Amino acid sequence: MQEWPTAWDSHNTQPYEMLEETVIRNTLRLRNYPSLVMWGAGNESGNPFGPAIDMMGKASIELDGTRPFHRGEAWGGSRHNYNCWWEDYHLNHNLNMTADFWGEFGISSLPVKESVLHYLQREAYQWPADKNTNFAHHTPIFGTNRELEKMEQYAGYFMPDSTLDCMIMGTQLAQVVGVRHTLERARTRWPECTGALYYKMNDNYPALSWSCVDYYGGIKPLHYFAKKSFEPVTSVILFDRTNLACQEVSLPYFLLDDASAYEGKKLEVHLSIYNHNMQSVQDTVYTIVPHKQAEQLPDIQLNREQTNSNMLYFKTDVKDTAGNVVARNWYFTNYETKRGVLLESVACTIEYRQEANRLILVNTDRVPAVGVTIEVPGEAATLTLSDNYLWLDPGETKEIEMNTDSPAVVTGWNVKPLIK
Repeated sequence: MQEWPTAWDSHNTQPYEMLEETVIRNTLRLRNYPSLVMWGAGNESGNPFGPAIDMMGKASIELDGTRPFHRGEAWGGSRHNYNCWWEDYHLNHNLNMTADFWGEFGISSLPVKESVLHYLQREAYQWPADKNTNFAHHTPIFGTNRELEKMEQYAGYFMPDSTLDCMIMGTQLAQVVGVRHTLERARTRWPECTGALYYKMNDNYPALSWSCVDYYGGIKPLHYFAKKSFEPVTSVILFDRTNLACQEVSLPYFLLDDASAYEGKKLEVHLSIYNHNMQSVQDTVYTIVPHKQAEQLPDIQLNREQTNSNMLYFKTDVKDTAGNVVARNWYFTNYETKRGVLLESVACTIEYRQEANRLILVNTDRVPAVGVTIEVPGEAATLTLSDNYLWLDPGETKEIEMNTDSPAVVTGWNVKPLIK
């Protein structure tokens, strides 16, 4: 959706001729892009009407005519919601949000470490940070609206507030939870919900922000988790809370097939649940022949004994009749039982070797490897990977393609020092 550069009713005060030239030039420039599905006018304008808005609609018809024109966003059933962050809501809020269409939602997180170091310049890399520092000024509105306190709140659901490394990881995980669950709930509600756009992909300023790719190009965890959530064929679990510890729960479970690629064909959905000791809590296989884009599977039932764990991990695979994994999705819960506990689950050993721009990972242990993370020191701004933040079953091998042949470093949430 291409929105023109107006927001909060600024179309009433911007120079009309300059705005018109911007719209005309860029409509001609963008109209042949196949990824463009809609022209949009004012963002979050309470009254998206008047000569400037009419001009934008007229240009969309006369210079293109192949796409609808959306006079404002949010409008006509679309919603924006940022109660998580600006209103200090718990992450549970985003787990339960619904809309006919999501035009915007998200949660802020710190950039990758190399990017933070870049804009800190010679400032100390430490936490807590002074409110009159480069670090504080590189926040959404330059540290003027409790951004450091909000960052500490959301990072604190996951990590201790002892180091800046903890703050980076904590905010990034909060962003994963605050976005991926809303996306997946929206997909299961098709056709009552017709789409979901999270805010946002990239940045125009290096800062704590809503982006999944930071200003310098560093890719945050959300990008890879959203990729899993958006796979055309995948399976998803709906959670209504982040902490299930010692509770009896029933979790809705869905197979999604947006393009109807497997309509009328048999698929197997494999569910595996592990506790903090990486012991199996539940292991179930469902056979299904999908006929809808969102097929509901039997709810996942867990009793208090099964959920009585500092961490719970859920892995769900979709497999074809040949046993090939079509899609994998995985989840982590109960991390609020203790700050940093998701780095304390029973550890495993994996081995890896690098062949130019190919990285081959093998889990040589008897327990799953969770949160397997690939980095290339010094190249965060340009590094792209075919996948990251992985789940590896015992004995499983995974090949990752990189856009570099520089030496990679592999870590994981429950992974011992790795063997090359």
